[in-house]
Amino acid sequence: MGSRPTDLIQSVSRALRVLEQVTWADHPLPVKVIARQCGLNLSTAYHLVRTLSYEGYLERHPDGGYTVGPQLAKRLGGPKA
Repeated sequence: MGSRPTDLIQSVSRALRVLEQVTWADHPLPVKVIARQCGLNLSTAYHLVRTLSYEGYLERHPDGGYTVGPQLAKRLGGPKA
C-alpha cells in the first residue's frame, strides 16, 4: 500500500474503528473498553458512540455496553446500491 492520503477525515476513520471493534466483540462493550481498543481518548469515544447510537448504528444495553444497532444490520443486509 502507498502512503496515507492527506485528505482523510480523521473522525470518520475513528468512527469506523469503533464500529469494527463493536462488530467483532462477542458481548456488549462499555465505552471505556471501546476507547482503549481503538486507541481513543475517553471523551472522543463517548462522542463517537453517542453519535453512532443516535443514528442507529450502535445500540446501548441496560448494563451500559454497546452492540451493533439496527441501522448497521439493515445496511449490511440491505440491497446493494
